[in-house]
Amino acid sequence: MRIGKIVDVGLLVGVAAMTCAMVYIGLQLHQARTPPAPRPALVAGTALPSIEAQEVGGAPAHLKFEDDPRPTVIYVFSPTCIWCKRNLDNLKSLVGADHGRFHWVGLSTLNAGVSDYLKSNRLGFDEVLVSPSAATLAAYHIGATPETFVVGTDHRLLADWRGAYASDSIRTEVQKFFNVTLPPWAE
Repeated sequence: MRIGKIVDVGLLVGVAAMTCAMVYIGLQLHQARTPPAPRPALVAGTALPSIEAQEVGGAPAHLKFEDDPRPTVIYVFSPTCIWCKRNLDNLKSLVGADHGRFHWVGLSTLNAGVSDYLKSNRLGFDEVLVSPSAATLAAYHIGATPETFVVGTDHRLLADWRGAYASDSIRTEVQKFFNVTLPPWAE
C-alpha cells in the first residue's frame, strides 16, 4: 500500500509539473504572436542625443549633429528589410534632389550585408553607420525599418517618418518637407 501512495503522489507531482509547463509554453506562444505595442512617435522639437553606433568596418562611431552646418537626415534601414527595398526609389529621389542642403546618414540596424547592399544600391549617403547602441535605439524609438529622422545642428528633431513612403499622408509630408516630387509608388 505504501508504494501505491508514493506512485500516486509521484503521478500528481508529474501532472502538476506538466500543467505548469503547458501554461508557460502557452503564454510564450501568445506573447510571440502578439505584436509589440507601437512605439510612440517623437515630437518635432524633441532634443535627441548624438548617435552611438559603428562604422561599417566595425570601429566605434559617434555622430554629432553640430559637426555639420546642415540638418542631418538619418535613414534607418536594414539590408534584409523588404519595405526598405520597396522604398529605394523614393530614397534615391530624395538624396539625388538634395543638392547639399542636408547631411545624409544611412543607419543600418544590422552590420551583416551592409557593404554589398550599399554597393548594389548606390544610395549616395554622406555617411553610413551600423549597429546603433541600445541607448540610441531607445532614444530614437527605433523599431521596424525604414524610419527617417531629420535633426538640426542643435540636436532638435525637425521631422520623422515611420515606415516606407507608401501612404498618401507620409508621401505628402515627405514631398512637402524636402520640396521634391517622389516617384510613383510601386507595390
